[in-house]
Amino acid sequence: MGQPFPFLFKFNRLRPSLQCHGAKVCAIPLNTVLADPTIRENLLAQGSEGVGGSAEALGKIVAAALPNWAKLATDANIRAH
Repeated sequence: MGQPFPFLFKFNRLRPSLQCHGAKVCAIPLNTVLADPTIRENLLAQGSEGVGGSAEALGKIVAAALPNWAKLATDANIRAH
């Protein structure tokens, strides 16, 4: 389910490998980006909240929410095609 753990681990802990001056893509850890006040404000203005953390923490959140979404899908007779 979702992204493989090694990918998330690497994505959360990337080390800057490019100079960002003029570069279109910078390798910055996702948690660092989500901690930036400007990014947080922009996300909140769009009705979102950027929450960083570890892959383990995300796994716990998903595992806790999954039964609720499964019940909703069952109750609404939603089926995958």
